[in-house]
Formats: sequence, structure tokens, C-alpha cells
Amino acid sequence: MLNRVFLKHTLSLFVFLGFCGLTGFPLSGEEKQAPPKAATPADQPLILFMIGEEGYKTAESLPAFAKAHLQPLGFRTQFIFPDKDDPNSFPGLEALKETDLLFLSVRRKTLPAAQMKLIRDYLAAGKPLVALRTSSHGFSLSKGKPADGYVEWKEFDTEVLGGEYDGDFGNKTPTDVTTQLRAEQNPIMATVRNKHFRSEGSMYKSINLKRSTKTLLKGLANVDGQPVQMPVAWTNTYNKSRVFYTSLGHPGDFKNNTFTHTLVNAIYWCLKQEPPQVDVAGKITRDRFKKNVAANDQVDKVMKAFKGKGEVGDESDPTPPEQAVKLFQVHKDFEMESIAAEPEIMQPLYMSFDHRGRMWVVQYLQYPFPAGLKVVKYDQYLRAVFDKVSPAPPNHFKGADKVSVLEDTNGDGTFDKIKDVITGLNIVSAVTVGKGGIWVLNPPYLMFYPDANGDDIPDGDPEVHLSGFGLEDTHSVANSLKWGPDGWLYGANGSTTTGTVSSKATKGVHFKGQMIWRYHPDSKVFEIYAEGGGNTFSVEIDSKGRVFSGTNNGSTRGMHYAQGGYAHKNWGKHGPLTNPFAFGYYEHMRHKGYQERFSQTFSIYEGGTFPAKYNGAVFAANSLHNRVMASNLIPDTSTYRTEDMPPIVLTQDRWFRPVDIKVGPDGSVYLADWYDSRLTHVDPRDNWHKTSGRIYRLKPTNFQPIKPFDLSKRTNAELIETLGHSNKWFRQKAVQVIGERGDQSMVPTLLKIAKSENDDRALEALWALNQLGDFDEQLALELLGHRDQHIRRWTIRLLGDQHRTSKSLTKSMVELAKTEPYAEVRSQLASSAKRFPAESGLAITAVLLQREEDHADLHIPLLLWWAIESKATSDREAVLKLFSKPEFWQVKLVQDYILERIMQRYAMEGGEENYAMCAKLLKLAPAPAHKEKLMVGMLEAFRGQKIDNLPEALSKELAEYQKTLGESDLALALRLGDKAATSRALKIIADKNADRPTRLTYIEILGQLKTKSAVSPLTAILSSRGADTHSLKRVALQALMNFDNPSIGKNILARYHSTLLDEHDVRGTAQRVLASRKAWSKQFLSEVDAWRIKSNTIPLDVVQQMALHDDPEIKTSIKKHWGKVRGSTNAEKQQEMKRVASLVKQRGGQFSAGKVLFNKTCAACHTLYGEGGKAGPKLTGYERDNLNFMLLAVVDPSAAIREEFTNFLIVTEDGRTVTGLIDEQTTKTITLKDVKGQTVLINKADVDILKALDLSLMPDGLTKNLSDQEVKDLFSYIMSRTPNGGK
Repeated sequence: MLNRVFLKHTLSLFVFLGFCGLTGFPLSGEEKQAPPKAATPADQPLILFMIGEEGYKTAESLPAFAKAHLQPLGFRTQFIFPDKDDPNSFPGLEALKETDLLFLSVRRKTLPAAQMKLIRDYLAAGKPLVALRTSSHGFSLSKGKPADGYVEWKEFDTEVLGGEYDGDFGNKTPTDVTTQLRAEQNPIMATVRNKHFRSEGSMYKSINLKRSTKTLLKGLANVDGQPVQMPVAWTNTYNKSRVFYTSLGHPGDFKNNTFTHTLVNAIYWCLKQEPPQVDVAGKITRDRFKKNVAANDQVDKVMKAFKGKGEVGDESDPTPPEQAVKLFQVHKDFEMESIAAEPEIMQPLYMSFDHRGRMWVVQYLQYPFPAGLKVVKYDQYLRAVFDKVSPAPPNHFKGADKVSVLEDTNGDGTFDKIKDVITGLNIVSAVTVGKGGIWVLNPPYLMFYPDANGDDIPDGDPEVHLSGFGLEDTHSVANSLKWGPDGWLYGANGSTTTGTVSSKATKGVHFKGQMIWRYHPDSKVFEIYAEGGGNTFSVEIDSKGRVFSGTNNGSTRGMHYAQGGYAHKNWGKHGPLTNPFAFGYYEHMRHKGYQERFSQTFSIYEGGTFPAKYNGAVFAANSLHNRVMASNLIPDTSTYRTEDMPPIVLTQDRWFRPVDIKVGPDGSVYLADWYDSRLTHVDPRDNWHKTSGRIYRLKPTNFQPIKPFDLSKRTNAELIETLGHSNKWFRQKAVQVIGERGDQSMVPTLLKIAKSENDDRALEALWALNQLGDFDEQLALELLGHRDQHIRRWTIRLLGDQHRTSKSLTKSMVELAKTEPYAEVRSQLASSAKRFPAESGLAITAVLLQREEDHADLHIPLLLWWAIESKATSDREAVLKLFSKPEFWQVKLVQDYILERIMQRYAMEGGEENYAMCAKLLKLAPAPAHKEKLMVGMLEAFRGQKIDNLPEALSKELAEYQKTLGESDLALALRLGDKAATSRALKIIADKNADRPTRLTYIEILGQLKTKSAVSPLTAILSSRGADTHSLKRVALQALMNFDNPSIGKNILARYHSTLLDEHDVRGTAQRVLASRKAWSKQFLSEVDAWRIKSNTIPLDVVQQMALHDDPEIKTSIKKHWGKVRGSTNAEKQQEMKRVASLVKQRGGQFSAGKVLFNKTCAACHTLYGEGGKAGPKLTGYERDNLNFMLLAVVDPSAAIREEFTNFLIVTEDGRTVTGLIDEQTTKTITLKDVKGQTVLINKADVDILKALDLSLMPDGLTKNLSDQEVKDLFSYIMSRTPNGGK
């Protein structure tokens, strides 16, 4: 009997409805699809809907969905429901035997055993399944047992769907849904234009997704006032069945085009069919290139052929501002509101607030190409060389950038007035107001627009204060102007631009890449404040005057900068530090919590209106992951670390790209949202969505707007009172206004406050006095004894900025160095010691070095070295005076951080005076252990080089030192060119009974020095046998690489099968040595041609290295044996990815075999579960459960090379070709690390070509050389969630 229990719909294809008319897809007529060819109904797939739940009314929504979206596409649909007398029985389920796809929507059903067997048999046959919402607990009771004859399938969710249902969050607020990062190109999601929507249903707790799943959609809900994210749709493979599950399915979801489009595509995917290719009428292609930018055909070709890397954007539409703000899920302590949006604000890059509380905004509309300039050439990072330098305004090339000001005129919290102040700018990155005008950072210039009356109309043409900032990458230009409390204007420079900056007082300050800089508008001095970091695109100065910046790195929130310090950077891409004698660097702040890149901009909250737990917390904007985070800032020796608090703002709107974050005068946090689906700068297309942009305010729930104000019109007394305001912004802005007012009548009151032991305004008063010009020696002497450590720290800082001191001040600071209990104050003493005259600076440094508690400090030991280094050549006698005291040599910090470095410093720079210092230090060394430390530094300075042309005094000291060593250590004598030592060393390396570490050292040195007489004994080592000879052979092979001698290749090949075996990478080293020279490569390939060496035993990276010789004979042989080893077409790569994907989805990979294969092919470069090398990215934290991501990474590793893993090519003048990562650079040498982690040191004087390659260190074609089973095994291991294969 067929009634409500059993309903059947059969499509008549002759009433086919056009795709453009489907209610589940956009109704605007934008999307159209030609109807499919007519066919008989029996030819079409049959979808069986099994519906047995009442809470979400899918008995109504699913038939309507099928009628509107599936039947018009040719699908046959059939529906079965529970028996009206038995809710656990489904009459008609026998239709499964003829069904092509089962669509499941059931809840807590226990089926008759025969019916459950039908479902199990259906899935066992490899047939597909689409499951909706409650189906995750469709066959499992919440309590009790099934009736007799009925059965459960409790593990249906984990076994079949691939995830574990752990309940319902029960959120009363909506669930926001968007695509998982990098899931946009999945065949299910690829044609879904709008990638996010809002579901009215509550969000399920879906946990422990299996490795075999692929998350497509993620949900975001506010649960008990806390934003929470969960996967809400994914695919899985159960045996051979394709499975799609979504926890969505609320009645309202079926009214959403994105949801229904996703369901339709999921059905096609499950059936292994291609979904309809939606053609969006009027869609603007993303392949848009700016005209008249390329200066030549070569650049034009690069621009059009370069494959964008990273978040290149998609075809989705922007969400209107009034709707986008509703998509935010905000922590219960806050509210988010839009205060400005397009068309008034577009592509906002930077915000600052003036003394009236008005917001100044940079609209970066000219980005990415400067107007009037043409690109002459690109490097592999898409850094440009332009044909000219743009003149400064007003004679500049007019661009589209502008500076605007937003104002709340009546204090109701609404920015009701917006006006453009300066237009037609060309790559402007920051703006701030002060000193009677508007400061605009418009690389290559810092300009000042005078505006004495503050009417926002410049009084005349701008004055250029700084020039020389680079424009190579407009994503990384000089940026982020901010007034420091010391009266300097601070800024940052990004990672991929350089500069040679000049002012009226400072000329030609050159730098490469990331750093914090500052400029004093009165003295006209420009200087680098501190160097290093990520892509430094923000500056934060907290209430105590500490300097921070965000970063594009992961596993950190950013950098805390010590004045005059040097921090880590990417040496290969961004170049060396400005100081070649830094001999060390400090790292980003340590972090615990969310590890994903990147918190490129942050503010430290000290606004006074948020709940107390947020005071002093870092509020970081992450534009890659569309979120705002808060982290506690915690002291960590003399620096800081961060620990995350719960997320503050999350959104499923992938267009949300917060690029600047500031705390405003009202105590709220403001966010500049670039608003674009694209984020990456590594793409030459000019397809940015330039007509969108938003500014948001994150405010406390009890927010109260502030009335209009003008600090410049407040009385002196009111300004001084403002120094104690609860909001840091007011305190520091009041300091600035006092300094600009210049009224000396405020000095007595400020002095009283600064000296007070109990006035919380003391630090601000000190800053104000300094800006008024009333910070003098007498005040400094008093404040060095202040109870507040920050007063002491800033007194030292301001004295250092003056570059002068006195005997009294020196005495006080030396005493402070002995007794100061706070590490931050000691850190500043070390920083300022670098800036003081030598007598004072070194006296302070000498005492600080005795503070043993600072030995493990993350900054201070290096700051102390840099203080000494700064005087190394300007004040040699003062430095020597330090070492003239025997007790100085006994200090642990001196022994561990100074002795080696000071010797290396003088020896590396060379010259008569510096070599004389080396001799004197050796003479002063009180014990052999100290001389040994010095000699380590000496040898490091000449690593890879011969030591010659030394003055007599130093030669004599070195000879005396060598005598004390006798023949126990000939390293120094070898580098000095001592013939007797060379003869003795040759005998030692040939003596199989000699000490092995000594033999290894001499082998390396003789190779670096290219000692010809060493070739024979080095070659003989290759013939040695025994289990203990592996390391000797590897080092001997690398040493032989230095010699341009054709016979070496022949000798290596003669031993290839006998003594150069696979164990311990001996043969691998031999292969890379043979590939390093053209003649040897030809000899190597001749053996392959003659079948004496099998081509499939030679790693692809070795083959690719041989191909770099660019020799026709070599290329012909390579093509013969390996085919195309680089430069596979996209179609070829896609075909290989399809093949590998098919194998992986078949499953059957063996975890243990995959681990062995990983260790053989991948572990030399990559770390997984704490094991492996460091030449490539660590894999443990990657999206290894994302098959599409892993396919791209393995099959096409050059598609997206992380900048820190850039592969470099060096060709030496004698024809040696080497590739690898730049591991270290000095003024004289470059060290490359190859794919196996072995390092090669090359003298810069020998380098003919040094260039970065756009090819990954990881070779293409890895999977082509693996059997089908090996592919399965490898992916089984690398995609496992745990080190034990998921057990």
C-alpha cells in the first residue's frame, strides 16, 4: 500500500526545467547551464531518500529539494519513510538493491535486522552515501537497548561518516558556515560561488575526524559567549564507498543557494560524475593585468606566466557591510560594529588618531603598482626593479592613494564626517599628525605637509624629510608611522624591500629587509632602532615605552625589540644583517596557543574600558585565518612571551582581512579590514577588489562614547592631569602635545611628578620633560635611583639617545649595573652602553658581564657582545683595557659569549690594526683555555680560507701558540700555510690508526684550502673498508669537490660499486659530488648510458643538479633516462595528482612501510613527529589530513615554496655548481645546506653566480618513481594523525 509511507517520484525528461530556473541556485539569471541531452529515465541515476526524523522536517524539505534541484538535472528520486505503525521500520528499503545513491536523514533508529543488513550490504558493495545532520546518530540509541529483532549501528558515525558525533552545542544564535581553508578548489566546492552563509540551526560537536576525511565546510557559533569552530561538512571513503556528510540541514538551510548547490555537487561527486559547470554571466575574470607596467616583453611574459602563490582569491562576491558585521562571532565580553565602509573607505591599510580623537586612514588604492613606473625585471619572489624613481610630491606621478579623516562630531559614537585630506598619492603606507602638520610615509619618501591651523588643508607643498626607502615589493614597504614617547617618529620596514635612507643630518643608511627605524623631526637624525623579524608591518609601543611588532611567522605573536639589537630574519630572501659582525641574533617571542600564521599586526590593550583580564594583553589581527586573537603578555627573562586567551572574534567571511589594529581614544579596538578574498602578494595580477573596505570597532558590552575633545586646547594643568588617564592613548598623546606646546612653565610641576615615588604619572612626566628639553644630568642622577624600574630604564635610555655621559653618571650607572634587580633595566643598560662613549659604555658592560643570572637571558648576553663590538675598531685601546685585567677572562659570560667573538671580529675584518689586536689578545690570555677560545674565533674568521699576509707580531703569537699545541692540533698551522704542518696533516689523514675527529678536521681544511697534494690521500680514503669509514668517505668526497680535476670523477666512479655503498649516505654524497661539475656529470652519465649504473638508483635532486650545467650532451642523456625532470606541464602534474589521489583513496597503505619510505625519501629534509631534517618545512603541524593540499605539496613542490626554504644556486669561477638553502652568510663565505642536510662552505671571492631558484629543493616526480603500493604506504604515513598510525 503506497501512501505517506512510500512515495515515488519519477522524472519525465520531456518537462526538463532549465538550470537557470532552479530555485536552489541564484535566481538573478547570472548562472546558466545548457540542458543535458535527452535520455530515457532508466539511464539516469536513482537516488533513494531514506527519511526518518521529525525535528528538522526533512520529510518536507528533502522532497522539495529533489523536485527543485535534482529532478530537473535528470536524476530519478524515490522516498521512503517509517511505517506509521512502526517508526523503526522502513517499508520499501529493498529498493536499495537498485539504487545508485542513498540519501540518508534519520535519527536514532533501530532497524529490523534484515533492513540493517540491506544498508550494510549496500555500503559493502562500494555504493555512495549522502548523509544529513541527525544521520550522525541515525542508528544509535541515546539510552536503552533495541527491541528484539531490531539492531543498532552504534559506530555508524565513526566507521562510515568518518567523524564522531559528540552532541549538540545547543547554541541559540545562528551558525555561520564557510569553506575550509584551501577547500575552495575541491570539486564539490569549486563551482559554488559564494563561499559562506548563515544557518539558523545549532552546531553539532563533530570530533575526531578520520585521516580519510576531507573537511569542506566549517561552522562558527557563539557558545556561552565564546566563539567556537567545528567542521560541518566533509567527505570520507568507507571501504570503496564515497561518502558526503553534513551536520547542516535546518529547514532554513534549504532556502540557501550555497547549501543546496553544495548538496547537488556532493551528489555528483559521490556518483563519480562531474557537476554542472556553472557559467556566471558577467563574471570578471581574475586574470587581470595592469597595462603599461612591463618595461619589456620578458617582464610581460613573467607577469602572465607566473603562477600566484598563497591565497589568490576566488570568484565569490563581497558581503554587504551591513550583513558582514552580522557574521562575526564575538566573545561575550565584546560587541563588533561597523563604523565605516565602501564607498567612503576602500582598501584601508593604516589608521592613526590625532589629538582631537579623529581617525586618519590611508586608502591604499594604487597598490600594487606605483603609477608612472615600469618594471624592468622581477626576481623569483616577484620583487620588482623599476625603470625610475618617482619624484616627490607635488611633482610626482599622480596615483590613486589618498589620506582621509573620520570624525565623530557630536560624541554619539558614530563617525558621521568623512573627508579626503590628501589625494593623488602614489604608494602611501602610513599617516600621522604632529609638529604642526601631517606626516605621510610615501616610499621612497617621508613627507611633512604643513598645516599650522589644523584645518586639514595643507599650507603648502610637502617637505621631504627622508628619502631612499625601497619599492621592490609594495607589500613590504616602509610602514606604520607612530610617535614614540621620546619624541621620535617610529616606523617599520617590510621584509622584501631594501633602503638607503638619507635625511638632512644622516646620509646613506643602508639596510636589507625587516627592521624598526626612527626619525627625530628636530635633529633630523634617522637611525635603525632594531633589526630583524618577519614581514614587519606594524609598530606597537606600550605604556612603558617598549617596542614590539607583529610578524608573518607562525608559532609566535611577534617580536619584542631591544634597542640596537639584531633579530632573526630570512637570510636567503631578505639578506644579511646590517652588521656583519653581529655573530648572533635573538628570536621572536615564544608562544603557547594557536600556532597558525600570522599575526602581522597587533596592539597591546591598555585602553581602560575592557574587562580587567585584558589589560596588557596582545590583541592580534590574523588576516590569513580571518580572526582576532588575544594573548597574555608574560615576562620571559628580559623579554616577553605570549599565551593565548580564548578567541575574541571569528567569522566565516573569508573576505575579512584585518590589516591594522589600533586602540582608540574611547578605549575600543579598531580594525582596518582590507576586505578581499585575495590576500597573497605573490601574484602579478592586479585583480584586487579595490572597491571594498571596512573599519570595525570592537567595543566592550558597556561601551560609552566619549565627547568631542581637542587636547591642544586644554590648559597646561589639564594636560598634566591627562598624564594619569586610564587610557594609554591619552597619556602618550598628552606627552606629545606638551612637547609640541613647548611651555617651560610646566617644568616645575613635571619635575615634581617625575621625582615622586608615588605618582603614577612619573614616567609620562619624564617623557614630557625630555620633549621640553629639560632632561639634564642633574635630573638623570636623581632618577637613576628612582623606585620605579621603568623610570630608571628610561633615564638610561634617554641618556643613551644623547650619546653622552659624565663621570658622575657613569659612576651611577656602573653601580646600577652591579645592583639592578630588574632584567629589563639591565637590558637597557646593555643597549645604551653601545651608544655611550667607550669609557662609559665599556665600564658598564664589564660590570653587567659579571651578572651570572643573565647567562640564560634571551637578549642580554648578545646585547653585551654588541656593546663591545660597537667599540671594537673605534676604540681599540679601551677594548684592550678590558682584557688587560686577568679577572675579566674568568667571567663566565666573557668566556661563553665574548672571547671567540672578539677574536673573530678582528680577524674577519683584517688589516694591520685589527691583526695587531688579535696578537695582543693572544698575549694577554692568562691561560691556555682562554687562548683556545680565541683561536676558535680566529679559525672561524678564516673558515674555508688560507690565513696569509699577517703582520709579524700576530704571526709570532700564532707560531708561539702552535708550538704549545705541537702536532696535537695542526688546524691553525694548515691555514697559515705551514708546509711542514701540511706534510704532517697529509700523513695523518692517510693513517687509518690516527684519531678520526682529527682526520676529519684536516680533510675538511685541506679541501677548503684546495691543497693539491691532498687529492691522492683523499682519493685513497674512498677505497678504505670497514664499518668505521663512512664519515671519512663522506668528508673526503666533499673535500674533493673543491678540486677542478677530471680524474677525480673517474676515481669516484671506479669505486662506486665497491667501497662507496649506500650505507650512511656515502653513495648519495658521491652522487652529489659527481653532479657538482660538468666533466664529472658527463662521466657519471656515461656510466648510466652503459647500464653500469641504473638510472632509477639516482635521486631526482641529483639529476636536477646535473641539468643545471646547461650542457646539450648532459640534457640529452637526462632526457633519455629520466624524461622531463623539471618543468612538467600543469596538465601532466594534474594527471599525476589524479593518479596518486586514486591510489590513496583505495587505501591499503601500510603505516610501517610508509615510515620506512619516508625516512628514505623525505626525512633528510622534513621533520615529522619530531624526527627528520630541517631543510624543508616541519610537517607535523601541516594540513596532512587534507589530501588535495598534500597532493600539491608532494607532486608539485615548487607550486608554493615558503620563503625560508628558497633554493639557491651557486656557480663558482672554476665551474662547480651547488644548490641548497643558505644556512649562513658572513662577509667572506656562504654556507649552503643541501637536500640531505649536508653543508657546503664557499668563499664569496670564488662565486661567479649566486641566484635564487624558483624550484623547490624537493625534486619533482617523487611519486613517479614509486610503485602503486609505495605511494599508498607513503601517504598512509605522512597523512596519519598520530605517530603510531592513528592507534
